[in-house]
Amino acid sequence: MCSALYLLLVTLGTKLRLFPERPNHTFDPLIATAAQLQNLLSSGKLTSVELCQVYLDQIHKHDHYLKAVLAIASTALSQAAMLDKERLQGRVRGPLHGIPVLIKDNIATLPTFGMDTTAGSLALTDSKPARNAEIIDRMVTAGLIILAKAQLSEFANFKGSNLMAGWSAVGGQTQSAYTSGDVDLQDSPLGHSSPSGSSTGSAVGVSAGYSPLAVGTDTCGSLITPSTRAALFTIRPTIGTVSQEGIIPVSKLFDTAGPMAKSVVDLANLLDVLIDSSKKETPGTYAEALPGKWSELRVGVLDPDEWFFDENLQKPVPAASEQIRTETRKAYQKFKKLAKEYREISLISPDKLIVNNEHSMYALWNADFREHINEYLGALEWSKVRTLDDLIKFNKENAAEELPSGFVPMAV
Repeated sequence: MCSALYLLLVTLGTKLRLFPERPNHTFDPLIATAAQLQNLLSSGKLTSVELCQVYLDQIHKHDHYLKAVLAIASTALSQAAMLDKERLQGRVRGPLHGIPVLIKDNIATLPTFGMDTTAGSLALTDSKPARNAEIIDRMVTAGLIILAKAQLSEFANFKGSNLMAGWSAVGGQTQSAYTSGDVDLQDSPLGHSSPSGSSTGSAVGVSAGYSPLAVGTDTCGSLITPSTRAALFTIRPTIGTVSQEGIIPVSKLFDTAGPMAKSVVDLANLLDVLIDSSKKETPGTYAEALPGKWSELRVGVLDPDEWFFDENLQKPVPAASEQIRTETRKAYQKFKKLAKEYREISLISPDKLIVNNEHSMYALWNADFREHINEYLGALEWSKVRTLDDLIKFNKENAAEELPSGFVPMAV
């Protein structure tokens, strides 16, 4: 009787406006920044539980096609509720308190999150890391909500060649939120329909309104290129400033995790969380160091004719290539007028990296990968594979799923 009476009162109250109707949400997940969301949370117009539910609804609505997410954290809503409670008690951990974030699926999380850490490989499903990656603990401590694991190019695009960016055996092929139609699988890995990679799901997820923030990793362009395709801000942190502990490696000489966001302020706030403050060269936060206007910026640019994708990575489409170069030069002219300092920078030319008919970076990656992946696999509490040789054997035994037509494995 009491519950029926309560239901009747709520129903009548809603119809008569005795209780104010709470809107489904007060923001557009496609464009909202973390800073804007923090304002809504701080003003009481939104809770972190409601925020996470909006993003989860967006994932359920669109990810059957986009395939940007591999797993959703079972702890997301309970973590959000705990952070809402802290906020009501007057404790706010920082500018990202109660904000959800997507995590690339080569960043280790404990089984308590209800998600595997696979790097996109079926060989690592059900594997159990002994601990979270250090940056996961840093984000949780800062009040971020680990929402989901994002799709990636399998093993951060170090599985082999002739694989489209954003493909993995676990997640299939990620689609861009900004192109119509499916990825052209006959195109080159960074062709114009490609979402790019290897941090593909992190970038596509933020652009599709799955979360305002994401963390990816980068060995050579894996933050920059997918963020560019998804119209996001990103930065590749200096090697060594972000802990790589607990991140499935390619080469510790090149690997780094980094943030993706829809605004520079959000990017700086997430970078402040990821980077160990003892590794910073200057005191204070990156957010505090942001200039307030263009006239305070120093800008260096590269020649777009020299620094362009190789034809093996991106098949030439003359009209598109010319448009890219033209728009890049127009942007440079704006920089030149607005910035405090503008300089055209000369770096070592790409052809100088070829040594004995082999790209020197690839040679270094190949030299490092076996040692570093064996170290990661050997430290897992449980795994179907413990060494690179085990992984190669698994792929051969499960070739129908792991070795698609045209695939050429890495020579390691």
